[in-house]
Amino acid sequence: MATILLGVFLIFFGAQYAITGFGFNLQPIFQMLAGYMFPGRPLANMYFTSYTYNALTQGFLLLRDLKLAQQDKLAPKATFTTQVIGCILGALLNYVMMISIVDNQSPILKSAERTNIWSGAQIQQFNTLAIAWSIAPKMFSIGARDQWVTIAFFIGFLAPLPFYIMHRLFPKSKIWPYLNSSIVLWYLGYLFVGLNASVTGCYILGAFGQFYLR
Repeated sequence: MATILLGVFLIFFGAQYAITGFGFNLQPIFQMLAGYMFPGRPLANMYFTSYTYNALTQGFLLLRDLKLAQQDKLAPKATFTTQVIGCILGALLNYVMMISIVDNQSPILKSAERTNIWSGAQIQQFNTLAIAWSIAPKMFSIGARDQWVTIAFFIGFLAPLPFYIMHRLFPKSKIWPYLNSSIVLWYLGYLFVGLNASVTGCYILGAFGQFYLR
């Protein structure tokens, strides 16, 4: 099941990432799916997310580099072979580094405290999310306390449809063919998270590049 979902998501979101350079964070979606497929099993949720989200992220990176190689007129077969060799060597090196770091920094990684170099916060967050999503039927289903987490996913999937319909109805328009609503809505979400004053500068530079430089 994880392999099938990985292939389906890679076709659609991988194409968008290769064309626009923009990739969604699909980790919550895979965790939600695992939560409903394996309720009450956080370890299964963690493994399912690892085999889908992590593999999908690696696929995105391979697609990005393959596109750059094609733009530079490099042979696709040679590029792909080099990518596979790099992935194998990188996996072996990362495994050795993981064993070394865990063996030597285990007390710090397990504790709530951290140093200026080592922290286990990201792994602890991954574990916490696996536990939370493993009770998704009781926590995130319609009618549950956090139902809007699940509802927001469906709203997000439906939100680009009106813009797509307008593009199909008015293909010669100068607005709808170039309005990627999914990317616009994604970055609008930055406006309500923490300190976001820097986002304004990004919007200004983006508008300047799109409407003036192009």
